[in-house]
Amino acid sequence: MKTLFLSLFFVVTTHVAFGQVTPYTTAVTYPLILAFPMDVSSCGSVAFNPIDIRYYTSRVGNATYPLLTFYADGTLAFQDVTGQDTRGIWWNPNTNQLERNCFSAIGWSQIVLDGSKNATSAFNILFAGALNPNAQCEGAYDYINNEVVFYFGGNISRYNRATGTLIATTAITGVTFTSINTTAVIYTGVTGYEYGILDYTAKKVIFINRATCAYAGETALPATAVTATSHQFSYTNNLLWLFNTTDNKWYSYQVFDLPVLAIDDIILNGVAEPTQNTLTWQAISDAPITVFNILHSSDGVHFKQIGSVNGYDSGDGLYTYTHANPTSVFNYYRIQCADDQQVEFLSEIICIEAKTGKNNITLYPNPTTTYIVINDVIDKRTYQILNSSKQVIKNGELNENGKIDVHSLEAGIYYLQMDEKSYPFVKK
Repeated sequence: MKTLFLSLFFVVTTHVAFGQVTPYTTAVTYPLILAFPMDVSSCGSVAFNPIDIRYYTSRVGNATYPLLTFYADGTLAFQDVTGQDTRGIWWNPNTNQLERNCFSAIGWSQIVLDGSKNATSAFNILFAGALNPNAQCEGAYDYINNEVVFYFGGNISRYNRATGTLIATTAITGVTFTSINTTAVIYTGVTGYEYGILDYTAKKVIFINRATCAYAGETALPATAVTATSHQFSYTNNLLWLFNTTDNKWYSYQVFDLPVLAIDDIILNGVAEPTQNTLTWQAISDAPITVFNILHSSDGVHFKQIGSVNGYDSGDGLYTYTHANPTSVFNYYRIQCADDQQVEFLSEIICIEAKTGKNNITLYPNPTTTYIVINDVIDKRTYQILNSSKQVIKNGELNENGKIDVHSLEAGIYYLQMDEKSYPFVKK
């Protein structure tokens, strides 16, 4: 199964209903792992933010337990505490916020994200009260019908996300419940296989039809999969997740032939120079990109192609394109690319404002391998160099020739920051 590495501009396939898809006979182990840096006895859910490409998860239990944010590759981005006695968490694409249900009668709340889209201990109450069929249950979010779904005691309970009220509790038919995970349910968005429960002894996921609440099919888990009697069973970003308390890790599996959204594939930047605009971008993809088409617009709406770059020309994933003599004051750009399987996607849009006058700062050479030179050094000024995560990795004071040594930087996109302005450059 091919993974799609999409940019911030995409149709969010994790938030649509999938038809004409059937479960795999046996789940396929996926390489993504989310590891806790501490011992935890139990975890409830994993949630995926498709806008900012982040995963969130927490330990089940009281308000001082860890709440973690991970980047798309599984690297830990941030750690805080839950702030509430948390059970299930989910991303709500209808509100574009991280939400959860809590223990017993605490209710549901929104988890506040900081400026870097990390989950924090701050929260806003959505609804208070015993909005669950059992104090320990983890909710799963049905984004199509705007419902929070629970499993308990052989039943599916559906609550209205807009009001917090119980819609219905319906008995599941066609399933033997002797070894079903007691607190967890998943929502897949796949028509006819919307809900899933875990048989922890037989090591299989049993799918339930939302319309009939009846058995719809099943997927066997690998023999190495670790299953739990409660909690530790989740689904997000078209991946099934199982938590292993022995090594404190979430392991992921594919149970449908559906795309997994992952790292931003194109990190696009641009800088204005007196007679040209220079675009730089970094591409990350698990399949070779055959071509990058450069699209330009003067209004940010109507784009036309002005050039292309061969996708095989860069061994390190870094590319540049120069737009000579742009006629607009405001120039909008985006990159259209296609991989070797003819999957096409678009980057985000950036805007470059034309620079005029003698005191415009430009950097050269860009890309560079050893140094950058600033063309406008009137007097000595301090500078900072930031990496693509906007972390300061170098600082100093400009000398009279405006030259900065960058040979020790790893290949990637960086930002020179001076006078509260940032200027991107590429280190090869």
